[in-house]
Amino acid sequence: TSQTKPTTPIVSVEGGYRWSNINRAPFAYFLGLRYRYLNSDSMNGNILILNNSAFPYGFTYDTSAQTFSLFGKIDLMQFGGFAPYITGGMGAAILRFSNYGEYPKSAVSIARNSAAFNSDASYNFTYDLGFGLDYFIKQNWTVSLGYDYINLGKLRTGNGAYNNITGGTHELNFGTVTANTVFLQTDYMFNA
Repeated sequence: TSQTKPTTPIVSVEGGYRWSNINRAPFAYFLGLRYRYLNSDSMNGNILILNNSAFPYGFTYDTSAQTFSLFGKIDLMQFGGFAPYITGGMGAAILRFSNYGEYPKSAVSIARNSAAFNSDASYNFTYDLGFGLDYFIKQNWTVSLGYDYINLGKLRTGNGAYNNITGGTHELNFGTVTANTVFLQTDYMFNA
């Protein structure tokens, strides 16, 4: 099988406490909790049956993810209103698999019985690493441009239709799911 890798929006909500000291490096650091929701997205790919391209089938499925993590951010230095930073976090992720379907990509002489994988959720350890640049509009209001690498853990399907035939388990494991995100965000700090 082969798959596409879609681009999808991410919603992130975070809160925590920020310590700062203008007179020494690192100039500020932040420790907090973060919730992220990676919007549901459809994936698709090709199925190669019996290593024979005469059976052209495709598949689709939907995925979504939620993460809950403890994270930290360090502003390394400040020059003017700008401050480069690094981030890191770890916590729990919920990966959801749903709406699996198969379809012929062209006319076929032998029909294929779909694996009909059921929906499932995987609960995983997650971590993220990132870097970026803050711009301080005011002491308590920043705009950031950044990059995050997010490891969401393993994605798998629920049991498929072939369980009734073989009596055993039949599921797909897609391996580790990662996200590379480039983002623009704004932060407001109360009592700064």
